[in-house]
Amino acid sequence: MDLNIIQKVCLVGDPGVGKTSLVRRFVLDQFNDRYITTVGTKVTKKKMKLTLQDGAIKAEVILMIWDVAGQKKTLQTKQMYFRGSKGALVVCDLTRHETLEGLKSIISDVQGETGNIPIIVMANKADLVDEIKYGVQDIRDCLGEVKIFITSAKTGVNVEEAFAGIGEDIVQIVLDGNEEGP
Repeated sequence: MDLNIIQKVCLVGDPGVGKTSLVRRFVLDQFNDRYITTVGTKVTKKKMKLTLQDGAIKAEVILMIWDVAGQKKTLQTKQMYFRGSKGALVVCDLTRHETLEGLKSIISDVQGETGNIPIIVMANKADLVDEIKYGVQDIRDCLGEVKIFITSAKTGVNVEEAFAGIGEDIVQIVLDGNEEGP
């Protein structure tokens, strides 16, 4: 079975966790140390070819990635960004524990608008080994059972895998008949 799917995915998290750097690494395979605050939202698209169910399903998935600024916004503004999302990548910074603590509220805001969509946690900045403050178990203790990828936008570790993971989750929803393809 061949599928062609185009879906919106939100990339959310506190300011400075590396959301824009993760998108840049995934789409362009580039990294820049310079921090530039995202204002509002930036939309980027990327096509992926995925194979599921031991090769029985081949899917071309185009992710419309909404890189949502981390600054505090009114709930109404956030709802506008989240509306229509079929998946979310929530990002925290392994070197700042407070960014983990904020994820529960962020996930609640997203799911308040979208319902129960696939969520993947990207625990970013794994390259800063000497500065890491928490790990996978701490994330599970905070959020419960979620898919977690320890990532580094700088080195690229697990970035492709996390985006592919959300793509696979979206394809599975389409296969289960819970969502229509384009």
